[in-house]
Amino acid sequence: VPNYIQYSTTISKENNECSSTSLTSTTRSIGNTVICKERFPKSYRHPSLDESLTKARTKAEAKSLARCRRGGVPVPLVLGIDLNKKQQRDSRQSACLFMEKVHGCTLRSFLNANVKVKGVDANVEAENENQNKTGSTVEAERPYKKAKVNDDGSITTETKAKASPEKKISTRLDEYSKKVAHMTGVVIGQMHNANIIHGDLTTSNILLRNPVDLDDCENGIDTKINDKNNNSNGNGKCVNDWTPDVVLIDFGLSSSSAGASSKKSSTSSQEERAVDLYVLERAFLTTHAGSEELVDEVMRGYKGMCQSSDAVFQRLSQVRARGRKRECFG
Repeated sequence: VPNYIQYSTTISKENNECSSTSLTSTTRSIGNTVICKERFPKSYRHPSLDESLTKARTKAEAKSLARCRRGGVPVPLVLGIDLNKKQQRDSRQSACLFMEKVHGCTLRSFLNANVKVKGVDANVEAENENQNKTGSTVEAERPYKKAKVNDDGSITTETKAKASPEKKISTRLDEYSKKVAHMTGVVIGQMHNANIIHGDLTTSNILLRNPVDLDDCENGIDTKINDKNNNSNGNGKCVNDWTPDVVLIDFGLSSSSAGASSKKSSTSSQEERAVDLYVLERAFLTTHAGSEELVDEVMRGYKGMCQSSDAVFQRLSQVRARGRKRECFG
């Protein structure tokens, strides 16, 4: 940890690529909490190759975050970087990236909440997995017979109904979620104007600092709206007065693209931007059922912000066609 960060470790999260540790800072100029994103060594890679890749990816992520900050894109502030952290269990080194912790909830948690506005259910419940294309529900599985051997040797059968578990996903569809979706498109447009490609745009990598009526944002339980006066939230703010504060995180797969004045901009640069939008679109449609309206709001916000949106949308139609072809033919 850099010398200017006085800390105490509180929370640790880990996946296959890296681990994120929450550090409580005692330095007032930094803030309350610092996130340490550590890329640990991979035993299946050659040591020299592993060290080179780890350092390169950590530096690339820090540079992408810095470029986003210069371009006005809301991203976590980079506080420090350590490329030579020694591991206790072996002599190999890991790389650490220290950032400010963004307090809020993920866009995924915000959209998966149960919400009612003016007494009307604002959720869109996904149909059961056994529903066909015409909208009619497929008949439940037929009852089955179960044989049982009694103590006296006799056999009895009983008929039981085979219950099929219902899996339903709720997607929040109200004025608040549409406003968040629009702002998400605006922020992505700002990022692309800064010539940064995210590479992993999902609703889990988008944070909302100020979700309405924040009860327990970090656990995703932050969605009760008190609508006693003029469709306001629990803090007394009308939806028209509320501006969502959207933050992009996890730039581990990010890259830089060519600017609008470059010859590359008309080919691979617009392709990269279109793939970014396509990944986010698929994340919405697969994770949040019935979220087509939200996707439209994202694209509308992106069109109003991105300088090359027309060329990107033209390329996006081609990316969608390739995606449908892969789904049909593998």
